[in-house]
Amino acid sequence: MNRLKRNYFYKGHDHSEAAWHFSFQYQTDLPVETIWPVLGRIQDWPKVDNRVAYVRINEAPAVGVVFSLKPFKTPELKMQIVKFDPPFLYSDLCRLPGAQVYFSHQLSKTGKETLIRASIEIDGPLTKFWVAVFGDKFAAGLHEQTERLLIVARGGFE
Repeated sequence: MNRLKRNYFYKGHDHSEAAWHFSFQYQTDLPVETIWPVLGRIQDWPKVDNRVAYVRINEAPAVGVVFSLKPFKTPELKMQIVKFDPPFLYSDLCRLPGAQVYFSHQLSKTGKETLIRASIEIDGPLTKFWVAVFGDKFAAGLHEQTERLLIVARGGFE
């Protein structure tokens, strides 16, 4: 089962600029303990997201750690981990000219299943520009990215 929450604009954190948010939910039979090792192994994200060429991280993931992520066809991005609570929550921040982009993945136990919540938020004076450049495309790919995460968690793509 999966559900999409549609894109929308709203007032940003400082109530002065427009922000954009997209979230996605996916229910799976895999337990949190099987999914988290894949999500928490940041250097292996290119296996999960076929839009990522490489990730460079020089230390264990933790709040405050900065790493590089290189999407195909775009410049390398600097990312900073802002929330890291294994095995349930991962969130990072990418600062772009005129906007901050927050990516978040949350795993929740729901009986014998796991609910995966993924979201992206773009906030700042150039929000609409960055949504047009990559936000809508990223949101459209969250379903496939989540399915690939589960394939890797099941031992695929080795």
